[in-house]
Amino acid sequence: MISVDYDTCNIINTRYRQRVNTVARRHQNFKRLLRPDSKAIITGPCGDKMEIYLKIRDGKIDKITYVTNGCAASVACGSVLTTLAADKRIEAAYQITDIDVIDSLRDLSEAHHHCALLAVTTLRRAIDAWAG
Repeated sequence: MISVDYDTCNIINTRYRQRVNTVARRHQNFKRLLRPDSKAIITGPCGDKMEIYLKIRDGKIDKITYVTNGCAASVACGSVLTTLAADKRIEAAYQITDIDVIDSLRDLSEAHHHCALLAVTTLRRAIDAWAG
C-alpha cells in the first residue's frame, strides 16, 4: 500500500508499474462533487474505499468524480473509470466492465484487478441509486 497526501493529492512512495504510476499521479477527476445527483461509497475486500459522484443531465453523465483512500492501483482505476464514463449515456456507462478498466491501464497487475472491480461496482451502485 502507498500513501496519498490528500491535501495535494500527490502519491508518495509508489512501487507500481509505469502506466499505473503515470495514471495515478495524474488522477483525473479526483475530488468530491458538491451536490451530486447521485453518489455511492463502497469499501472493497482489501479495505480500500471508493466514492463515485455523478451529475446527470438528460440521461447522460455530465460530470463524474471519485475519491479513494486506496493504493495507486485504486487511484488509477478510479481515474480511468471516470474518463471512460464521462459524457456517456447512463446505459452505456453501466456496461463498462472491470476488464475495460484493466485493458485501459494495460499493466495493472493481477493482484490489483480487484481495484478495477471496486471502481466499476461503485459506479454501478451510483447509477442504481440515481435510477431508484
